[in-house]
Amino acid sequence: MHLVANKVPPVIQQEVSQKDFEASIERAVDFLIPADPKSVVLAAKQGKPLPQALPTSKPVAQIRALAQRLAGDNAKPSKSSFWSKLVRKPS
Repeated sequence: MHLVANKVPPVIQQEVSQKDFEASIERAVDFLIPADPKSVVLAAKQGKPLPQALPTSKPVAQIRALAQRLAGDNAKPSKSSFWSKLVRKPS
């Protein structure tokens, strides 16, 4: 089981510290996906998913780390997207 904290605000804006939160649930957070509204808005304006619009953003880095953990260490990224395989024109 993995505990993921999504849309985590900067430390100065947090109402409860990570340490206090983890103590209250008696478990460590495995992944912190930071809140990044500017990046989300920019991706939406471009009409692209966040990983495609801003592949080096902090949220994307954490999402990729989570995906890698869930897929396993030996998983390799696909050269073509899932959707392109579905809509591929027959040869």
